[in-house]
Amino acid sequence: MDFSFCIVKHKYKLAFLFCIAYLCLSLYKIGDNSLWYDECFSIDWANDSISDIINFSLKDINPPLYLIILHYWMLFFGESEIALRSLSALAASASCGLLFLFALRFFNWQTAIFSTLLFFTSNELYYYSQEGRTYGLVILFTVLSNFAYMSLVKNPNYKNAVLLGIFNAIIFYLHTLACFTFIGQILLIPFLTFNKFLFSNKENKIKTFLGFKLKHITCYLFSWITFGIFIWPWKERLMQLLTRKQKVVWSSKPTLLEFKNCLFDFHNSEILFYVYFISLLLVFIIITYFKKYRETSFNYKLLLVPLILGPFLLWLNYFLAVNITPIFVKRYVLFTILGFILMYAYMFSLLKIDLRIKMGLFIILIVFSAINMRVPRESNWDFKEGVELLLRHKNSSTYISTDMPLLFSYYVDRKTIFKAQEGRWRDELLNKQNIYVSYNLNWQNTTDFSKYTDLYYTQSFGAYTDPTQIVIRDLNDKFTLMDDTIFKGMSISHYKITIITPIDIKNAKKSIKDDNEWFSQIVTKAKERNVTVDSMLTVDAIWYLKNKK
Repeated sequence: MDFSFCIVKHKYKLAFLFCIAYLCLSLYKIGDNSLWYDECFSIDWANDSISDIINFSLKDINPPLYLIILHYWMLFFGESEIALRSLSALAASASCGLLFLFALRFFNWQTAIFSTLLFFTSNELYYYSQEGRTYGLVILFTVLSNFAYMSLVKNPNYKNAVLLGIFNAIIFYLHTLACFTFIGQILLIPFLTFNKFLFSNKENKIKTFLGFKLKHITCYLFSWITFGIFIWPWKERLMQLLTRKQKVVWSSKPTLLEFKNCLFDFHNSEILFYVYFISLLLVFIIITYFKKYRETSFNYKLLLVPLILGPFLLWLNYFLAVNITPIFVKRYVLFTILGFILMYAYMFSLLKIDLRIKMGLFIILIVFSAINMRVPRESNWDFKEGVELLLRHKNSSTYISTDMPLLFSYYVDRKTIFKAQEGRWRDELLNKQNIYVSYNLNWQNTTDFSKYTDLYYTQSFGAYTDPTQIVIRDLNDKFTLMDDTIFKGMSISHYKITIITPIDIKNAKKSIKDDNEWFSQIVTKAKERNVTVDSMLTVDAIWYLKNKK
């Protein structure tokens, strides 16, 4: 029996098997890594009521759909690391099966097989299939959107138009910048429907207008009407985002190096990027200049689809980020990987050589891609282990300082402290555990440490709250550093606090005041740090007594 016939005959079974296989890959050690800030943030907000989630989204760049879905997901599955991330794993797995069906229907059976293999060996897709944020769902609905879009191109009817409008509205409500997909679809529609139709049509008479099939025009416009109806409740927020200038997001203007690194990451490594690019170029030259090595099914219009939805949209995002507003972040353009995958798969499928040779060459590329995957998923955080270490040392005479109260709350007490209202109530509950939040860079000079013997100072995100290490310098002056423990994304400095009585401090203050030169330095330092002279005097008195002893 013909191999291609078997694939077409059993396409739904194969799609289901691919989905299950990718789900197994995505669930492998999915809960081993600790949460990082954005994942914990997702849980925190998804725990709120739907009205609170929507109100929060009115102040944020991103719409609320992911948090709403996660809200109901957690009602059934809880809020553990596994429960949170399994939503993304399920979405990515469904995307894998749907991409196979998409490529099979609109390209060819070889493209379907090749694209599925590329999906399985994409490290970036695997990484975000195990992250508790919106990107897994964005990938899923991007595939569905493109499926409905190409279905409308192939068979323009109002059913496909409505589906396209709904899927695009869902993408809009999942992540604002994923709407770049719509730009690609808008650019493609004239090329795919003008004059010579992309797909064969049995109708003898086709009503056209300026070379375009009228039904394509009306159905595509109807998809936008459907889209408009669904996003109408969000119209005011959309206008606010469109009219904001420059600082639409927190990121900075990207560099060319960041763009290159994004390309390298999308191909699992720099070397593999060049391997895939050169291979693509060679195949293109061969099928262009040597027609006997080109499959008769080649269609340049069909090749435009992955080129626009992949490389072009990635470049467009980067171009706008450099020249208008800084919106280029790797995860924001993750959906363009689908275009790259289809581009490589379709081009290789067009090479008319012995199937065994073609499959062998492609499998070699796939093997190297798989080797460069990081399974289990590589983590940038070990916050859970850091908190567990602190809890082992925590007692009534231990002072713990954190710059990441949200994650601390999650791993200290998920059911009580984490569920408390953000801010004052959560801080108060942490304080009862001798865990304090360092909201400024002067807490070490204003805190009374007289009842503590040990201090554990934590820094996250590479000391992002204190890049110049002001706190560390002061702590090193005041106390005795015992050890530094480094975790991924987090460091813990342990200090021994010298016990000094209030009488000792009073006498030391008097000695310092008697030294005019020393006292004048205290006054100057207090002005620089915007604190009282007495508090600064207390700090130096403690330092004086500690070093004297």
